[in-house]
Amino acid sequence: MVTLKTYSNPVEAGIAKSILDEHDIFCSLADENANAYGGAPFAMPVRLLVNDGQADEALRILNTMAQPRSSGVEHVDNSDEDSSTGNELTGIREELKKLRGRIESNTAFVILLFAALFFFFLVQLNSPVSARSRQRQVESWNTARTALKGTS
Repeated sequence: MVTLKTYSNPVEAGIAKSILDEHDIFCSLADENANAYGGAPFAMPVRLLVNDGQADEALRILNTMAQPRSSGVEHVDNSDEDSSTGNELTGIREELKKLRGRIESNTAFVILLFAALFFFFLVQLNSPVSARSRQRQVESWNTARTALKGTS
C-alpha cells in the first residue's frame, strides 16, 4: 500500500476514503486519530493509503471529484423550495411548542390530582368518623372482655 494523499483534517480524509470506497477501490486511513492525542495536524497528518495497482485510478477519481462541476450544468434556483422548507420548519416548530404546552399542562393537572387524592386519603384516616369507628371497636372489645370475666 502506498500513501496517495495526506490530510490535516480527519473529516476530509474520511470523505476521500468514502469516495474511493464508492468506486470499489480498496483504501484505508493511517494515523487518523494521532493528532487527537496532542499532536498538531501538520506534524502527524492523516494518510490515505491505496493499493499500488489502483493508485493512478484513485488519484484520478479524487481529482475529478474535487473539481467544480460547472460545465454544461444549469444552475437551478431552489429559493422557492428553501422558503417552503423554512415555512414548513416554522410550522413544525409552532406545532411542537403547542404540543409541549399541552403536555406540561396535562402533567401539572395529573400531579395536582394525585396530590389532592393523597390529602383526601390522609384526611379520611384522621377524620372523626374513623375515630368513632375505632372507639366502637374498643367498646365492643371491652364489652366482650367484661362479659367473659363475669362468666368465669
